[in-house]
Amino acid sequence: MHQKIKKNPTISIAYETDAYFREQNEKTGIDEGHSFGLGHILVLLTLAATVVWVVWGVMTQKGYYMPEIATQFFYYGNCFRCDRSYL
Repeated sequence: MHQKIKKNPTISIAYETDAYFREQNEKTGIDEGHSFGLGHILVLLTLAATVVWVVWGVMTQKGYYMPEIATQFFYYGNCFRCDRSYL
């Protein structure tokens, strides 16, 4: 069935409902020309640093529970507000 749909996408159940998104992609060219830039690298580095911070806190600190971990991810989320200019 999968090969059949690949050959003729119009027989897919979702073909009609996806039409809007296909048209938007064609208009904006969103599927073309994306590169892995500085913003992406900063986001991944911030996520990695946050995960390391959580692991460090849970493994070495007594009493690192949900409030502390939630605070760390809140901080992580706020870093995106600063990094948006690079995206």
